[in-house]
Amino acid sequence: MAPRGPKPEPAAVKIAKGNSGRRRIGKDPETNGGAAAPAGIQPPPWLSNGALKIWQTLVPNLALKNLMSQDYAQTFGRYCEAFAEWLACKVVVEQQGRSYSITTESGTVVRTRPEWNMMQALDKTLERAEANFGLNPAERQRIFAMRASGGGAGVGGDLVDRMQAGSEPAPAPAASPLGLLNGANRLN
Repeated sequence: MAPRGPKPEPAAVKIAKGNSGRRRIGKDPETNGGAAAPAGIQPPPWLSNGALKIWQTLVPNLALKNLMSQDYAQTFGRYCEAFAEWLACKVVVEQQGRSYSITTESGTVVRTRPEWNMMQALDKTLERAEANFGLNPAERQRIFAMRASGGGAGVGGDLVDRMQAGSEPAPAPAASPLGLLNGANRLN
């Protein structure tokens, strides 16, 4: 079941829109700043070269935001493969256009290039995966808000929840919800 109501917006977006309701606008959650990404998040061995480049670009940032762990390497690897395929299709479409013409007995017919159709299908797949991994601002905000409220253990996209099926004891609650967002109770 999908979450109810509008997707949460980052504080920067709320400020840019204006605060006509004069409601309190919180701050965007902070990441670990200059801290190094957790070591040990290894890409799956089956990644293609293009997908590996995407992995190397995105995973350190996701790890800094505590949105990635080794548990999700295979799933995120599939996202990287789909993104690499989308980029390959994009190159073909940029070079050759969205359509092509063929001559038949009854005249010239314009057809959509298969790579364009693949891009459209991959686009939907990528959007769903980006929401699950917090790769768009609204979903990232939703994940951080869920963590701050202490709800949704393992539900709705909190990908670093390692408390699956009681495998580890629950951590002590943070002094404030900001402790969770700033990494005070970070699960490594």
